[in-house]
Amino acid sequence: DEHADVTDGESKERYVTVLLDGDEYHVTFLDTEGPELGVYILDVDAYMVVFAIDNRRSFNAAKQVLNELVSEARKASALILVANKADLVRNKEVTHEEAKNLAAVYGAMFMEVSTALHHQVDELLVGTLSQVQARQRRMQKEKEKLLCLERDGGRGLRASLRLRSPRRMVGAFIKKHFSSR
Repeated sequence: DEHADVTDGESKERYVTVLLDGDEYHVTFLDTEGPELGVYILDVDAYMVVFAIDNRRSFNAAKQVLNELVSEARKASALILVANKADLVRNKEVTHEEAKNLAAVYGAMFMEVSTALHHQVDELLVGTLSQVQARQRRMQKEKEKLLCLERDGGRGLRASLRLRSPRRMVGAFIKKHFSSR
């Protein structure tokens, strides 16, 4: 693994090379805080939102970031909620279930790690790359479906949807509910 830290004001970049399933990935982690987040929000493959399990305020801030990401980010980007400091069980202010539920609400992967003990950190990296790959495959399938629809001129879609016209639907409703029997 190659590691390099570059500090630029409030942001910090870290580069890591990862080997997964025989493929080499060059991953850039960009650590941002506060208003700077908006600058980087649109052009990434994954968002990793980290909070400390021993700090309720950081969890609440993570909720706000997730909300902002879901409303502003690319749909193709993977979303990962990370509970750090898993080793501080006695000081826990945020439960596993609470964090897992929050991740589920936003369709995010959830993991608990301890960066101090390096617990689950490698698994987090592999999980993140797997999420990115899955999102990219899903987006590719959607693109292929759209291309098929364009190529077919939408015929395939119309053939599978047989909708009644609004006039027929209203007529059927009136006959059913207001006609004398």
